Amino acid sequence: MANYQLDEINLSQLPAGTIFKIGFLCNLGIWGAFGLLVGVMALFGFETVRWGGAYVTGFGGLIVGVLISAIFSVFGAVLLFLGGLLTGWAARHFNFGTLHYLASTTKNPSTEASDS
Repeated sequence: MANYQLDEINLSQLPAGTIFKIGFLCNLGIWGAFGLLVGVMALFGFETVRWGGAYVTGFGGLIVGVLISAIFSVFGAVLLFLGGLLTGWAARHFNFGTLHYLASTTKNPSTEASDS
């Protein structure tokens, strides 16, 4: 059984890689869904994707829609990463407070059996 406890971390302790991962996954959720939507519409013949000044439909439209969403996701994550670096620098110089999160404190099944 998993128990949870409330922990906290200072903003200056948050690694830059974590900020990039969170930003990338959030951007991928938004732009990935959008790219898949316009790609599927292009697959069915709608003129929703342009590449090189011309509309791309069919299977090529699906591929271009997914590629465009990947490019937008990386670009958005890099912007969030740079903002996170700037915020991390400022957090080391000013007190911005702490982030609170739930940490799982799961017990080892072998020790759980011996507790019973």
